[in-house]
Order: sequence, then C-alpha cells, then structure tokens
Amino acid sequence: MSGNFSCLIAAAVLILMFALVFLNAIYVKGTADRILMLIDSFEEIDSPQIIADYWNERLPILKLSLSQKELEDITLNINEAIIFADKQNDEEYKRSMARLRRAIEGIKKREELSLENIF
Repeated sequence: MSGNFSCLIAAAVLILMFALVFLNAIYVKGTADRILMLIDSFEEIDSPQIIADYWNERLPILKLSLSQKELEDITLNINEAIIFADKQNDEEYKRSMARLRRAIEGIKKREELSLENIF
C-alpha cells in the first residue's frame, strides 16, 4: 500500500513540476511579447518609461527564471533608453532600443520548445 502511495505522490510532484515549467515559459514569453510590442510602439523618441514600468512590475517573478546577467542587461538597456530619450539623442536611443530588442528576443527564444533548448 505505501509503495503505491509513494508512486502516486511522485507522479503528482512530477506533473506539478512540468506544469510549473510550462506556466513559467508562458509567463516569460508573454512578457517578452508585450515588451517587443511596446518597443515597436516607440519608433520615434518617446518616453520608454512605459516599458520600464511594465518590466519592473514583472521583475519579481522573472527573477525566478532568468539569470542575474539577463535581468541586469535588460534593465540597463531600458535605463539607457530612458536617458537618451530625455536627452533627445535619437541615434543613441535607437541603439539602446535595438540592444533591448535583442536581449528580449534572446529570453523569448530560450523559452520556446525546440531541440536546441532541450539539448
């Protein structure tokens, strides 16, 4: 009896673990998609503060699944975009937004189900 119960608990824990991994991937991918949409909204110099607010709102949960380096890079790119937008430096603003886009696309790609990500 206890052997069957242990197997049942192990199976339940395994299913729960897979569900949490799946939900985390959906959350990270959804956050990345939203930020990419916001980046596309700000072609001209415009306040990227909306991106920063959205990022900071999602940060507590993202800290659970993204590396510290990824988090710091994205935060740095957002902060640079804000600074260059405030200074009306169009060229540097576009560069910082391009770096932000690459960083966000990188985390989105790592959350996709593919053979590259499995191995």
